[in-house]
Amino acid sequence: MVNLVVLEAPSESVLLHESRTVAYVNTTTLGDGSLFITESCVCWINENGQGFSLRYPEISLHAVSRDVSSFPRPCLYVMVDAKLNAFGKERSASGGVGDDVNGGDDEDDDDEGDSITEVRFVPENSASLDLMYQAMSDGNILHPDEDDSFSDDDESDENEESEHTGDATAARGECMDDGSEGQFENAEDDPGTDKMT
Repeated sequence: MVNLVVLEAPSESVLLHESRTVAYVNTTTLGDGSLFITESCVCWINENGQGFSLRYPEISLHAVSRDVSSFPRPCLYVMVDAKLNAFGKERSASGGVGDDVNGGDDEDDDDEGDSITEVRFVPENSASLDLMYQAMSDGNILHPDEDDSFSDDDESDENEESEHTGDATAARGECMDDGSEGQFENAEDDPGTDKMT
């Protein structure tokens, strides 16, 4: 059973609001609600004001899925790096959002098996999927992965290396340039050159 928390609809930094969007958590349908993609989180709220919020650092993957052999309807697929057993209470160091409406922890809290949760958002209008994906990408870029192996330090090291390589190349070019223009022009035009036949 998926427990929902009381949430207010975000009003600041909203990148996209898609009403009439069905949410699925793993295989559980949560029903129809509104999806809010903001600069800080992805939030889904049903008509009763209950829902869940996912912060970008917990989202490991998002994609548009149109493959009906893997899911019956086109959707925005989101993979969360946490077990979401009572929405708003993610099993991660960052904690949750909101107050648990259904009271207390789920019995599944002690389950250590699944540490990944699959969330699917199915909008009434499937033409909105690309806009939903783009909004999530825009929000995600504001929250770079701190554990990412490619960082600004790596990039600056590469820039320094190419600068040094460029300096060495320029120095070699200076050494080769002895100031005699035309020294590499067509040698066949030189009358003192013997031709082999």
